[in-house]
Amino acid sequence: MSENTNIDIIVIDDDPMAGELTKEILTDEGWNVLLIDDSNKAVEEIKRIKPKLVICDIMMPGINGMEICKIIKSNPETKKIKFVILSGKSYEQEKQRAMMLGADLFIKKPYNSDE
Repeated sequence: MSENTNIDIIVIDDDPMAGELTKEILTDEGWNVLLIDDSNKAVEEIKRIKPKLVICDIMMPGINGMEICKIIKSNPETKKIKFVILSGKSYEQEKQRAMMLGADLFIKKPYNSDE
């Protein structure tokens, strides 16, 4: 059995500072968090671990956050996983597209850590 089976939240962000900050905030709140900085590995890990929540940046090399959301939400095995999109661009169009693809929440970066 893998040591990652008790992961509650997967954070996907190619920016090490942003990813670590998000992970730290959630870890401080008592969650078991896995940070993935390679979007190409993310889908495989989400399918394997099946966390309660995925928090994903939009703009990444490889597969972007919208594509990951679409893949996870269109798979019967993973579609119940809550999915949060993080983006530095909070255009209404991006937000609507994220929701259309099944995102549960859209958070603009930089975000207020108290939220």
